[in-house]
Amino acid sequence: TSSNPDIASVNSKGLVKFNSKTGTVTIAAREKGGTKSAKRVINVDTNGYSYISKEAVKKDLLDEDENCTIIDLRQRELYKKGHITNTVNAPTLTNAAWDPYNAEKCFLSDQQAAKNLSSVIKNISVPEDPSQKKIVFVCPGGGGGAQNAIRVVRQKNLMGKIEKNNMTKYGQIVILEGGYINFCKK
Repeated sequence: TSSNPDIASVNSKGLVKFNSKTGTVTIAAREKGGTKSAKRVINVDTNGYSYISKEAVKKDLLDEDENCTIIDLRQRELYKKGHITNTVNAPTLTNAAWDPYNAEKCFLSDQQAAKNLSSVIKNISVPEDPSQKKIVFVCPGGGGGAQNAIRVVRQKNLMGKIEKNNMTKYGQIVILEGGYINFCKK
C-alpha cells in the first residue's frame, strides 16, 4: 500500500484525483488541444456534492462564459444589497440566522423554494453538450443552503433526471466553495 493518500488517473479528457484524507475528488478537464484549464476544476465531496472555487467562477465571469449560469439563493434583501455580477436571484433561504442544530428554520418551504428556482430554471437554455455547462448555486457560506436547494431540485424534478456528480440536461450543478462570503474576501 502506498503512503500517498492521493490517487490520480489521467485520460484524454483530463485528470481525476481522489484525496482520501479530505474525501474530495478533483476533476480537471482538458480543453481542446490538451491543455488543462483551471476554470473546469470541480471538487466532489463524499456526499456527492460538487464544488467550484471562487477563482474558477471569477475566471468564468471575466471570460463572460456563456456556459456558466450563477444562481444566488440568498434572500432578496441581501441580494439587493450586493451580489456577484451576472447572477440571478432565486431565494431558497429565510432571514433566520444560520443554526446547524435547527437548519430547517433557515430554509423556505420546499414549495416556495421550488417556485423561486423554477422561475430561474425556465430561462436556462438546454445546451448541446451539458457536460460543458455549469449551474453554480451560491448561498451565504457554500454549504447547507445550496445543498438544500439541490435537494429541492431533485425532489421536485425541476431539472429532469439528475445523474452522478449532479449532472442535468441543463449542465452540472455545482456549489460555490465558501459561498458569497468567501467570494467577497480578497
